[in-house]
Amino acid sequence: MSELYVQFGLKERGVLSEPDFLQTFYTINNELWDLYDRGLLHRDVIRKERFHRILLTHGVDDYEMSLKISGEYLEHSPKKKNLIEGCKETLDYLQPKYRMIIVTNGFDEIQSTKLSSSGIIHYFKDIVTSARAGHKKPRCAKTILPRTKRLWLAIICSPIWRAPGMQPWILFFSILPK
Repeated sequence: MSELYVQFGLKERGVLSEPDFLQTFYTINNELWDLYDRGLLHRDVIRKERFHRILLTHGVDDYEMSLKISGEYLEHSPKKKNLIEGCKETLDYLQPKYRMIIVTNGFDEIQSTKLSSSGIIHYFKDIVTSARAGHKKPRCAKTILPRTKRLWLAIICSPIWRAPGMQPWILFFSILPK
């Protein structure tokens, strides 16, 4: 986010500080994702409106620039390698014992990039997105997991890509040995 703040000259456009920009991003991003998770918003609205709403909050009404910021964000954000402390150690411990998958409302094209860039994709047997499952979490998990004929343990944890104000992820792990 720091790169976007500088690249697009947001200070000169009236966004007072990078922390203000970041806090506004977390607030609006969480609001939009909450609406999406509840089926009240299409994913394209997040992509096309997120940064426009952020800029408007700071008195900047420039839709074209917001689309450019969104494009840069979607291009570079999934490639960040900000794993929370202990993530790989935890996955190293769990992976030989359990078949692990990720169930997410995230977008198909972003999730593999995030996991690959972070160097953790090899830990997971599958990534199930709401688009692939035809349902959003938690309904997605309720639909998929019973069909596996295995017992599952849901672990609620901080996001692997840590950002203040982000909602926790729920990762599902098989609790039977491989």
